[in-house]
Amino acid sequence: MKKQILLFISACILTLAACSIVLRFVLFDMAYEYDELFTAITADPSLSLKWIYHNWLIVDVHPPLYNILMWCYTHFCPYGPELWLRLPSLIFGMGALFCSWYFFPKHFGKSSRLLFTAWIGCNTYMILYSQQARSYSLMLLLSVCLTFCFLNMVPTLFQKKPISLGQWGIFAGLALMLEWCHYFGTLLVGIFCAFLFVFALKNKQKLKLFIMIPLGLGIACLPWLIPNFLMQLKFQRLDGNWWANTYSLSDAPAVFLRIFFYSFWGKCWGGILFFVGLIGRILRYKRTGSWGPYFREITVLGGVLAVVFCVTFAISFKTYMFVGRYFTVVLPAGYLLLILLWKPLYDKYLLMKLACVVVLSLELLSFASLYKVLKEPNVISSRIVSQFYRDYLKKREIMVVAMEAFPPSAMPAMYGFYVNKVYGLNARITELFSLSEQERDKYLKKQDKAFVYMPNCSEEKLYSLSRLWNRQVEIYMRLGETCILHFNIKGSGPLDSYEYQQAHRHKSWFWGYGS
Repeated sequence: MKKQILLFISACILTLAACSIVLRFVLFDMAYEYDELFTAITADPSLSLKWIYHNWLIVDVHPPLYNILMWCYTHFCPYGPELWLRLPSLIFGMGALFCSWYFFPKHFGKSSRLLFTAWIGCNTYMILYSQQARSYSLMLLLSVCLTFCFLNMVPTLFQKKPISLGQWGIFAGLALMLEWCHYFGTLLVGIFCAFLFVFALKNKQKLKLFIMIPLGLGIACLPWLIPNFLMQLKFQRLDGNWWANTYSLSDAPAVFLRIFFYSFWGKCWGGILFFVGLIGRILRYKRTGSWGPYFREITVLGGVLAVVFCVTFAISFKTYMFVGRYFTVVLPAGYLLLILLWKPLYDKYLLMKLACVVVLSLELLSFASLYKVLKEPNVISSRIVSQFYRDYLKKREIMVVAMEAFPPSAMPAMYGFYVNKVYGLNARITELFSLSEQERDKYLKKQDKAFVYMPNCSEEKLYSLSRLWNRQVEIYMRLGETCILHFNIKGSGPLDSYEYQQAHRHKSWFWGYGS
């Protein structure tokens, strides 16, 4: 009977993992987010990679490996439709699950492998980013493989055996790709290299490779790191001109936990599992004098997570870095820590197995709730705004007030992607926020015959904009989370509202304009 129950629980976990795979296919028809639009324009096969790199990518915040891969990809696959541009993320996300199962360290046991793969699969963020044209599913794939490689090297050092050149080659290749994928990938690589050096020193290994390989990985980042850092200084990213600086450091712990457990109840159950496992280890130590199996790995993984959190916290005093998706790189370390911590209890008690099923189910339910929101056409309004312009205002110039940290030179192409690349309207697009005051006022004098809007509009952003420009800002209408604006400026007449009145008559834009 007990064996049948165990088989049933394993079948439940496998079923939940299978459901997470199915859910990776349900949002391909969603409009592009603005981050995805940046991917779309930097993947344009009609432009040279050299031009894209120097004019758009080097000005961006994150390293460009994903964008370069997408530019190569669009030379062989259709360019523009959401499905085709999002397909590589699905492949990377499925690759992460494949590697989680087939390359999982064998000495951790089969039950740990099942749980790890299921947790990676059911993570709400990773289900979402496996169907978005962004770099996070690639980050997950690389970080899963690099974490496994790191954990296979650690016991070799403690056994006082040399690490083979093949292991070093795999580690260096994965580390280099992760560094060029995201700055948090660079942080993880640096922490892994520091831990390996300390363990080699402690176990009296030859230190040459433990110095030369991290040094080589650091030098390999410089062609991107130096010019990109200079660009961040130029655009004052480190002096407050960064969209995330509106958040408070008091939110940091919740943001950090949310990448592992998206829902409130998921966090509660995950926290209970963590403390139950921790208390179980402490009681075992008091009773037997031993912390139990995998204590070294638990300590190492806990140290990695603690260093990532502390470094991010220190940087955030200057520029806020606690953005949940950035911590994708530590998902493998976090889940492995939790699994190994309470593995003795999981193997022994049925209740712990049932708790795992509950947590995984809660994560899938969290994505189901998110799915219902994202399927509302007004939630991500990049497409309906362009459709609205196409049907009612297509002879007007478009003026965009974008306060996000995208490269200013890329913004006209981003905000004109649907209008010009998809609908072929050849509209002129000007981004106002990055202009000088004199240039901006020149354009605003023509606003009564233009289409002026702010994407990702909020009350705080409008208040900040009004105070910064010393202008009264009026919201003429809303299209989802986009505000159509009018500014009080000398030399500009009232908004010519005939076309807008025509649109109001239909009201179709309100519920999700167009198709």
